[in-house]
Amino acid sequence: PSLEQVFKEAIANSLDANATKIDVRIFIDSLEKQETLQIEITDNGEGFTSERYDKFCELLKVEEDTHKGVGRLVYLSYFNEIQVSSYYDSHHRIFTFNDEFDKERSNMQLSDNADGKQETKLLFKDCSLKRLSSYSVITPEYLKRQILQEFFSRLYFIKKAGRNIDITFEIDIPHKNKKHIIGPHKSVISMEDIPAMSSTPVNIDRIAMFESSSLDYAIIKTEDTSSTFLMTALCVDNRTQNLDDIISMENLPSCGYQIIFILNSSFFNGKVDPARQHLTLKDGDLKSIKTIFREQIAKIIEEQIPNVKEQNQQVRESLKKVYPHLLGYFNDDEIGIISRTKSIEEAQKLFLRDQKEILEVQSLDDEKYAKAIDVSSRTLAQYILYREKIIAKVEQYTREDSEADLHNIILPKRT
Repeated sequence: PSLEQVFKEAIANSLDANATKIDVRIFIDSLEKQETLQIEITDNGEGFTSERYDKFCELLKVEEDTHKGVGRLVYLSYFNEIQVSSYYDSHHRIFTFNDEFDKERSNMQLSDNADGKQETKLLFKDCSLKRLSSYSVITPEYLKRQILQEFFSRLYFIKKAGRNIDITFEIDIPHKNKKHIIGPHKSVISMEDIPAMSSTPVNIDRIAMFESSSLDYAIIKTEDTSSTFLMTALCVDNRTQNLDDIISMENLPSCGYQIIFILNSSFFNGKVDPARQHLTLKDGDLKSIKTIFREQIAKIIEEQIPNVKEQNQQVRESLKKVYPHLLGYFNDDEIGIISRTKSIEEAQKLFLRDQKEILEVQSLDDEKYAKAIDVSSRTLAQYILYREKIIAKVEQYTREDSEADLHNIILPKRT
């Protein structure tokens, strides 16, 4: 897993414990000394109660399919020691988590919490990392974006329920090299970072019967006209799994929009690998989900963003004019959503499939004969398109050009 996954798993545990305040503090002596990296994550959640501690001690012990039970192993990918201190109810539990951790032989101590303190602190020490992939991965602004994106769905539902939460990221670098641009040393995620969203039901019966599904979305015109922010994701186990190939940025206004689409369904629960890096949906199901997702997005964007419908019609007309032999193969529902290049590629694939089917058939029945006529006429149209371009090239020649130049356009010499 990536280093960011350490932060994600720890924050997920804090959210599971109903924390409303999470502080992430990062210490590194200098960016050239990765082995000095330490992370301290503190929250005011329910803490390591006996029940939670027992679950932590048993790998893969989960009560619902939205959890994997392996998140703590991510910690050991980068740190040899994690010190845990948890105040809850009338107790204070401390223990050390490492490669040798075992419930029966652990150094866990349980004492009284006389002050009624409510705080759990994880201190990640003895970093085994030899080299950071990028300095940015431990900066507050970067981590804010990563966590906000990972838990956007969950934070949205927390806000929708009328609850508040703050997640603070802070970094301390005593010996910072002037050439390293770190940016702000502190960033905060609050409910103000989560916009109000609309919700519409989505029918996915073609994939899974009786699964409740909805699309939550926000399209907000902002004062920042420099760029458009886009998120298209599935909500899986209360986390967002991005699908970057749903909509192409080239089809959206280049300035001043914050666009968020999150597809929710109980069908997605548990459909991700243990490291939460990749979806485990069947290829056919994922393809159908993407099609449904695009259909819903297309309707909403055309309704809410001015000029997009007109722009999409222009794209359709352009494709018909430049690629007349592919008429009928373009997916009109996806034009203006996926990129122009991908629209052409998908149409060409379908055309090639029909050509292959006709060429490989042993004999033509009436249906196949009609299809053969259609395919051959399209192939002729395609030939004419290329011929017109060749003629246009020939017409550019003058008396100054040699016979060889003209000859090579039609057929290369000596071949």
